[in-house]
Amino acid sequence: MAGVGLPTAYGILIAMTWLLGLIEAFRSVGSLLSPRLHRCSGPLVSVIIPVRMHSHTLPRLLDSIRKQECINYEVIIIDDRNPPKESIAIKSIAERYGFKYLRINELPAGWAPKAYALYTGYKASKGDVLVFIDADSILLSPHSLAVMRDSALRGGIAGFHPRFQCDTHLCRILATALLGIAHSYSGFHKVMGDKGIAWFYGCCWSITRNLYELLGGHSAVSCSVVEDRDFAIHAKRSGVGISIYRGVYTIATQWHDTITGTMGVVMRIALKHLIEEPLKLIAQSIAALIIYLSPIMLALTGNMLGLLALLLQITSAAVAARPAGINPIYAIGYPVSSLIVPIALVKLILDKKIEWRGWILTIDDVKCGL
Repeated sequence: MAGVGLPTAYGILIAMTWLLGLIEAFRSVGSLLSPRLHRCSGPLVSVIIPVRMHSHTLPRLLDSIRKQECINYEVIIIDDRNPPKESIAIKSIAERYGFKYLRINELPAGWAPKAYALYTGYKASKGDVLVFIDADSILLSPHSLAVMRDSALRGGIAGFHPRFQCDTHLCRILATALLGIAHSYSGFHKVMGDKGIAWFYGCCWSITRNLYELLGGHSAVSCSVVEDRDFAIHAKRSGVGISIYRGVYTIATQWHDTITGTMGVVMRIALKHLIEEPLKLIAQSIAALIIYLSPIMLALTGNMLGLLALLLQITSAAVAARPAGINPIYAIGYPVSSLIVPIALVKLILDKKIEWRGWILTIDDVKCGL
């Protein structure tokens, strides 16, 4: 950029970066499919619920399942090596609702906790359609399960973009930060395309039993600590399509109300990359810090291009917040809250471990050393 000063050239680069992020956010949100209910009859659906330290949210989910219509279902609750007091509570809840209860006492070599819990639920199930739901989720419509069933019967993997439930303003700001990043840089238009990345929300997805078994089930990603992403990657590499549905009126999931909880999500996703591509992860950490910090730093100096970049950054997060049912006003905090990502990556690189729901996960775990 001959004749252009360094601050101006830098401002143009950052503004263009966030313009691209905004465009990608619009493309991602616009690609979400509308779920549809086709019939009030169909095959048996097995609802598999892994529970780890969430006995307090489980009754809410089970109540919403009890209200389901147009569906023939069974529910399998997996007690994922919870402490005695928590385990007793989970078993009592399962018995009260009359649903099947299974407890995992030991984790076999070569398995990550949640992957094994989901696989255990599958082995105990009988349904022709499998629906995987986290215990901190809730069905929002009496037809939610029927919609998830019919979406799976259309073929491929049916993932649902859930409503994000938050009890605090901080939670909404943190959720908006992760949503902004997800839609701007790993959008669902890429997920559903023939090429590109593959992922879906692990809290809420469905698949036919035949396809699940054809893909090898969770045994194909047995040691993954991010089993939803890795199962999606495995499926896409096998030629299986992934459809992501707008689930804001279908299912909701609880988001973290602490900074450490949100950082834990980022660190868990990046843990595999730390062992496979450490230099690339370091480079990505530096790039993320520059990309997310630059708009606010330039704006503070009065750089008009910095102000434009800041506006584009906030707008991209506002666009991303809507499918999750979060008021776009919380995107105002995005320039600061987005810094959680590079900070989390740096912390992971230095610590080489994370704490997740009572477990300590290290780079050895990624190598199936659990």
